[in-house]
Amino acid sequence: MDKLRGEINWSEEIREFIKRRIEEERKRKALERFIGIVKTLPEAPRGAAKNLVRGDRDSH
Repeated sequence: MDKLRGEINWSEEIREFIKRRIEEERKRKALERFIGIVKTLPEAPRGAAKNLVRGDRDSH
């Protein structure tokens, strides 16, 4: 690190690394919450997506 002191701002590098790591952790926790919510939703009836797409297509 000492050899690269003039070329690399180490405190800024570490600060940016910590910011990225915190953001990754926030995203991971948000994804976990989202998955938990999705798991509580009822399952759609068989063919629901097909019927919705067909209905939308036919309405134009």
